[in-house]
Amino acid sequence: GVNLEFIEHDAVTYTHPEQVDLILASSAYHHIEDDRKIDFLKKVHKQLKNGSIAVFCENLIGDYSNLEERAISVTDFYTKRIDEMRALGITDRRIELVQRILKYELDREYEWKHSYNIFMKNLGEVGFKILGEYKVWPSTKMFEDDNVGDFVIVAGKK
Repeated sequence: GVNLEFIEHDAVTYTHPEQVDLILASSAYHHIEDDRKIDFLKKVHKQLKNGSIAVFCENLIGDYSNLEERAISVTDFYTKRIDEMRALGITDRRIELVQRILKYELDREYEWKHSYNIFMKNLGEVGFKILGEYKVWPSTKMFEDDNVGDFVIVAGKK
């Protein structure tokens, strides 16, 4: 009974002909360039019917105030992720893939992660209200800041 439609398009510029009940933005926000992130969130908000929700699945890094601090935060995020993978016995190509993502982050190419605080501020700025927040990684105290990791954020229109 559910009608799903998958559309491949630029998430910032695409406008669906009708408002929708649910938008799943899984690992979308951090693939949007920094100067387009607010426009992306505005678009998601506008495309939702009143009372509907958006689900954001995001990797969020530690707070930073400049690009140098951001590079340190990103490196810490991925170094700890790789260390955990190795501790779990993962030694195959997945390690190389995560190392490549770190390089993309440091080169500011394809990956533009933000901190939890920036992401939440941006959601509020465009009119989202947080309905639920679930941290899915790491499951242990790995970072000083508990707001570093992989999150599922459920947000609705205010």
